[in-house]
Amino acid sequence: MLAFALGWPTSELPLHAIGWQALATLGFIRKGALRTPAGLAGLGLTAASWAGLHRIWKDSLPAGAAPRGRDQPWMLRVWPSPRTT
Repeated sequence: MLAFALGWPTSELPLHAIGWQALATLGFIRKGALRTPAGLAGLGLTAASWAGLHRIWKDSLPAGAAPRGRDQPWMLRVWPSPRTT
């Protein structure tokens, strides 16, 4: 249950997760984390994490949010416009 609660916001809001991770990474860099091999390895792992989160976001785009109006092509197939005579 705890794993779900911690992972859910990250998978639902991957760009937000990249944002807060970027802020944390910048903080570590400012404190000199890149001066050590462990810091460089951490940066590499963080970059890989960002690539995965970007992929999650990119894969979610086809599902997409509901369009704003009925002028969207798929909306016209689902709810055709009434015929005017």
